[in-house]
Amino acid sequence: MISSDVIEQAWDFSAKELQWNKIPHFTQEEFNGKIETYSGSIILSLSEYREVLKKRIVISPANWGKHSKKSWHYQIENRNKYVQAIDIFPRTDLAYAWLTAIKTGLFKGIGVYPYWSYSVKRLVGGLHLDTRKSDHIAMWWCDKNKKYHYFTTWKQVHSLFMLLLEH
Repeated sequence: MISSDVIEQAWDFSAKELQWNKIPHFTQEEFNGKIETYSGSIILSLSEYREVLKKRIVISPANWGKHSKKSWHYQIENRNKYVQAIDIFPRTDLAYAWLTAIKTGLFKGIGVYPYWSYSVKRLVGGLHLDTRKSDHIAMWWCDKNKKYHYFTTWKQVHSLFMLLLEH
């Protein structure tokens, strides 16, 4: 396990500076040729998450697509020097992957996208994970009409969980 202190310290440096021979589940090449823009903390958190999940993770090629202007996918002056977000396709049940992301406590932003698809690899259903600095976890999901739903109650979390189980 990587300590939370090490992950916290990695927030302010590039993932390119990591000791990649000590990151068992990923290679630099999986990050769309832009590893120098990612923070060390998002990569270390993702590696720890993969260790707990015990299932393969495919990095989404859409990490460099269009996002909201304040997205943690971007480097924003005076906020974050390096990218703090990653989109993934877990190679397991999406409900399990989502609950595992919550349980680890590694992420402060968790988005669930049951209708995402990556046709080249025939994958459906993904997660947005980020290491924003916050006292609480921001959670949301995106429906098939691309409408975003932000969680404010545990009842809403339960409803999404039930939807994922049916999916």
